[in-house]
Amino acid sequence: IEGDDYESWRLDLELWKEFTSLEDKKQGTALLLELKNGKVKDAVRSLGKAVITAADGLTKILAHLDKIFREDSALMGYRTYCVFENFKRPQDMSLQCYVTEFERLLADLKKYEISLPETVLAYRFLNSASLAEEKVDLALATVKTMTYADMASTVGKIFS
Repeated sequence: IEGDDYESWRLDLELWKEFTSLEDKKQGTALLLELKNGKVKDAVRSLGKAVITAADGLTKILAHLDKIFREDSALMGYRTYCVFENFKRPQDMSLQCYVTEFERLLADLKKYEISLPETVLAYRFLNSASLAEEKVDLALATVKTMTYADMASTVGKIFS
């Protein structure tokens, strides 16, 4: 588990901790027993029984795993931005699915406090939509204001 996968896994674990009725000193053991054999399980096991079964065992486990698997925030932000910047709608993807994926990628940027100007978002949305040149020209000619929301609405009308 590395990078975004680690962050997603860690979030799931934090949510499980909030949800579970398992007493604190048993949570580390529960985690260890649920892990598949591999690097993560070995890293947890290396902490020893005293740490794993402690009342703050899960917190110590997460701190230990963070040192090993959590990537630098700047690097993760950069990778997230690159995924956003390089995203293009495949020709077989519906507009609805495209908008959903674009919104998901925008939300990922916000996790790293990356915000783009509205005009840039509008152009990025249009460019990533993979439209024919005449449809791009039509969108640019008919969009009310150069904002993401207006561009998404305009492209939606062109697709209809």
